[in-house]
Amino acid sequence: MSYRILPEAVVFLNPPYKYIIQRKLRCSPRRCAYVFPPPELLSLASAIANLNDIKLIFIDAIAERLSLKKVVNKLKGYRIRELVFMPGFESFEEDLKTISKIRENLNEDCRIISFGYLPTLYYKDIFQKFPLVNYIIMGEPEATFMELSAAILAGNKDLSHIRGLAINESSGITVSKNRENSIDLDSFPLPDRRLLRNDRYADPFLKKPMTSVVTSRGCPYDCAFCVNFYGRAFRQRSSENVIRELKQIVTDHNIRSIRFMDDNFTVDKDRIIEICKGIIDNKLRLNWTCLSRIDTLDRETLAWMSESGCRAVFLGIESGSQKVLDYYKKGYTVDLIKRQCRLIKESGIDIVSWFIIGAPVETAEDVKLSLKLSLEIDSDFVCINELQLMPTTALFRISRGSFRLSPVEISRLRRKFYLGFYFNPKIIRKTLLRLAKKPEGSVFFIKEFFSAIRAKYIEK
Repeated sequence: MSYRILPEAVVFLNPPYKYIIQRKLRCSPRRCAYVFPPPELLSLASAIANLNDIKLIFIDAIAERLSLKKVVNKLKGYRIRELVFMPGFESFEEDLKTISKIRENLNEDCRIISFGYLPTLYYKDIFQKFPLVNYIIMGEPEATFMELSAAILAGNKDLSHIRGLAINESSGITVSKNRENSIDLDSFPLPDRRLLRNDRYADPFLKKPMTSVVTSRGCPYDCAFCVNFYGRAFRQRSSENVIRELKQIVTDHNIRSIRFMDDNFTVDKDRIIEICKGIIDNKLRLNWTCLSRIDTLDRETLAWMSESGCRAVFLGIESGSQKVLDYYKKGYTVDLIKRQCRLIKESGIDIVSWFIIGAPVETAEDVKLSLKLSLEIDSDFVCINELQLMPTTALFRISRGSFRLSPVEISRLRRKFYLGFYFNPKIIRKTLLRLAKKPEGSVFFIKEFFSAIRAKYIEK
């Protein structure tokens, strides 16, 4: 094979997998009817958009339902200079095996680059078990990746000056100095959605085509079970920068359905209201959904959210037991949840309540309180997750394997929760009305319900 006659390419790959999953920095939940664009991977691809004679290939094998063989076929005929991927949490080892198999079919000088939460933690294990992986970006990836990619494409072999990088060499593993998460988010180029098959993505509350938008990083809160990859310092894009992206989405792609993917979109009241006003003033006519935290909302904010097109908020309620909420360090009360949800419903915005089952201190009575609360706050839908003990979290350090509920009991209670909620007469009536008026959202959650009671996992 002569590399000189092959066009060169840099590949960004969301690897194929046996299930539809959403790979995110801290988890990779299974989906039964929809998937969002992979924002972290798209951010890296957009950071090096101008490669002159080198082709940029973006493959979302999950959204396109591509097999390993089809991915390999797509890469035939290219000299691949770099292949970039982020493994999922639940799919971690299988993703690395998949990448290794793909790598065996590529040119010898292809460099494999990985990034994300688990690669940052377990870079040594990855290098030892999957030696075909060449580099792992530690922590926030963009700045490190841009320097690394430029060095690889220029043929530079000395990478010691690049911060935030673990290198797998024949002489051993080396790790450079840390890179702080301090980049101004407004300085990043806007995501290049020309790389995506935008028709492949969907949100249960929104019509196709849709896309996702990320406007902040970091979280100022301290939930005991949560991975905070970007740290406690909350950084956010300016409202002007966000509106510029939204206008581009509407103008260039004719997309008016948006899912804001921030861990907590509503932390900064003033900025959220500015974004809502920008949507209205620019006549973007969007429909959108977001993740929110119950104690960051008030009547004024919700009014602007509703007027600008917010259709649903996804709330990490977690539990109806104050004991469990305190154990999780949520920082709010059950009474506050009830008051805030009344405000949300008054604004005309739907509520999707996320609950977690399986805290070490939790009992079956606590789960009953969660079901009771889900109905009392007039949730439109619920998602019930089994507790995942994530490395580096406070809960991972203190749990010590001591749980009141066994895995079998947790699974049974999760199924019972779903049955108790969706077979409640009030919810049945509401679902039937919704099916007639808004079938797109209801169909997804009906599928999720049947998937859940068959003991399949649909996780946040």
